[in-house]
Amino acid sequence: MTAEESLELPPFDESVVSYDHYNGVTLYLGEYLNWVTRQSEMDRDNPTRSLNSDLSFPQLLDRALQFWKAEGRKGIWIHVPPTASHWVPDCVQAGFDFHKVLREDHDSNHPPQTNGDDNSNPPPPTLVLSKWLPDTPSKLPLGPTHQVGVGVVVLNPADPSQMLCVKEQSGPAAAFDLWKMPTGLLDPCEDIPEAAVRELQEETGLHGTLQGIICFRQAHRPGSNSDLFFVCHMKLNNPECIQWTPQEDEIADIQWMSVQQFCNQDRWQGSPLYTTMNNCILQVSQAAVSAKTERNVDVSEAAKRHWLPMIEHEQLEVGFGRDFNNMTNALFLPASITKQDSSKL
Repeated sequence: MTAEESLELPPFDESVVSYDHYNGVTLYLGEYLNWVTRQSEMDRDNPTRSLNSDLSFPQLLDRALQFWKAEGRKGIWIHVPPTASHWVPDCVQAGFDFHKVLREDHDSNHPPQTNGDDNSNPPPPTLVLSKWLPDTPSKLPLGPTHQVGVGVVVLNPADPSQMLCVKEQSGPAAAFDLWKMPTGLLDPCEDIPEAAVRELQEETGLHGTLQGIICFRQAHRPGSNSDLFFVCHMKLNNPECIQWTPQEDEIADIQWMSVQQFCNQDRWQGSPLYTTMNNCILQVSQAAVSAKTERNVDVSEAAKRHWLPMIEHEQLEVGFGRDFNNMTNALFLPASITKQDSSKL
């Protein structure tokens, strides 16, 4: 078979590729490695193996790129598990760039193989490479640009002028002897409410429920991902019995601290950003104190009168056939319309 004739047929078996709505192609080298292994165990004279059977991977990839370009394909993606990492230099030589690392495969077209064992370990990290085929500037999205963190504000049920604060064992906050709210980064595919609950439990041993988002901050760090930080107001699930336990390897101490004292710590001074962010927390505390003192007023009425508007979240299905494994998305809305309007959907 001539090179011209071979370009009329797909270079890779259809079982190792998928196609997206943007006229792109994804090649799964883990699946390809399994395919090669299966084919090597079959009869060498099988006519279905005559196409490209003598080509090395670099030759096959080069032919595939020619084939896909002739088809008018645009973005080409290659998923590389550790078992196929020996092909990474060949991909780079063919013009592919490093894009991102997937910590867990959620691709419904090529779900992770479990060998029939529902308790099997999650797949190892997968390197994703990308290449733009047209002779035009690339329109492929960049790799991960942001990390997302949460801070947890828990007001003392007995005295909402106080908030729960922790002191870390190490890191920048420890170096400045800073009392801070429990904080942490989101795990992959973790919603903000789930992360806030988890971080509170991990750092203090306490369990809480998200009441709303007080504010959020966006920061840009040279040479690194940008950072989104959500300040979450949490309510303790068992306010009558509060027994905290510092996280053994991270937290040195825990205490109730005056919100005003928290805001007045030396480290915050001279920072318009943190002064404003802390002022939001202070206003929430002051509103809670005001609501608590109005004993003759219905709690809900006191909340309407004093509580600051917050951002609440709804956990909703996406629809359009995109709900893989019954997953939902978190939609954040102003508290004034969350319950009222989302119930009409």
